[in-house]
Amino acid sequence: MKLIKLLLAFCVVFSFTASATDIKITDTENNLTITNKSLTEFTFVNHLSDIQTMRVKTAAGDFVKLIVSGYGENAKNGNAELPVLEELINIPLGS
Repeated sequence: MKLIKLLLAFCVVFSFTASATDIKITDTENNLTITNKSLTEFTFVNHLSDIQTMRVKTAAGDFVKLIVSGYGENAKNGNAELPVLEELINIPLGS
């Protein structure tokens, strides 16, 4: 009986430690910086500081949702909801 209680306690503790946790990448803020631009090309650097996670339970199963501050979602039916950064880029006429 003690062994069953010990195993049950272990399973409960392990289930809490195996849950989704936030992911810290750097101490900078989330931002997109254009480092070089011309009429024919541009380069950019995207800084990502952390990714927050949230456990989601659905009829299809349990999932981990990724959340990034300042990012949106690609909420198409049937696809995973992943963080998406959308930026409008002007393209010169005739390029």
